[in-house]
Amino acid sequence: AKIRQKSGNNEKNVRDGSGIASYTVVREELAEGLVIGNISALATPAQAQAAVDMLQADALEIHLNAAQELWMAEGDKDTCGLLANLVQIRDAVSVPVIVKETGCGIAAEQYELLLEQGFTAFDCAGAGGTNFPAIEAKRQGVELTEEFAAWGVPTCWSLLDAQQTLPENALLLASGGIRTAGDAARAFALGADAVGITAPLLRLVMEQGIDAAVDYVYSLAEGLQKYMLLLGCLTPKELRDVPLIVTGETRDFIASRGYELAKLCRWRRG
Repeated sequence: AKIRQKSGNNEKNVRDGSGIASYTVVREELAEGLVIGNISALATPAQAQAAVDMLQADALEIHLNAAQELWMAEGDKDTCGLLANLVQIRDAVSVPVIVKETGCGIAAEQYELLLEQGFTAFDCAGAGGTNFPAIEAKRQGVELTEEFAAWGVPTCWSLLDAQQTLPENALLLASGGIRTAGDAARAFALGADAVGITAPLLRLVMEQGIDAAVDYVYSLAEGLQKYMLLLGCLTPKELRDVPLIVTGETRDFIASRGYELAKLCRWRRG
């Protein structure tokens, strides 16, 4: 089991000690599970470690959310020194660090930049799922133009960039618009080591209750097993060896990036 603690108030909580019980309860209820904390890249190293301690987390996601901050009334518009701060957090905390986007995706250039700084674990969190700039714009009563509403690298494209950029030993998590077993299977086929799903689960918990969310997870797992059987795969990782057929805008994206389509469709990390 894995619980990823996500909160826009993480930095406030670790600064003033508020809401600690809402974090410590995670490990109390999930003694043996995998817990991943989540904190802003603008947090200090001390705040990051405090978040880890509150959750007794096994790892820490540092999230990048520049687009959300731009449309947030109280958002931080100053990103100077952000990369250096990421490095300081990673070097200071006691658990592995994952660099995570928040719905706008990570492109090849950012993967390369982060690799140069020694980061080896990523959550692409591409466009296609929850749109945080749209949420913030609506919250503030501000109109979001069509161009900005569509801002971001789709999850599929971010995974393709990662496939061409990351070394074999890198950890790649896929999230952003993954809703079905088919979505998960495609993410695994594009090189993901795991997938993340949030909105459907939260919606089911709020509208139908916990049992409905549990049923959804079981159905998702069963559906993925069916895809694996039909494609002759014993594990999700083996989906990387399944030939791909690429059409439409994604095919155009591959061409614009200069990737070799036939090779990309057949090559996988072992």
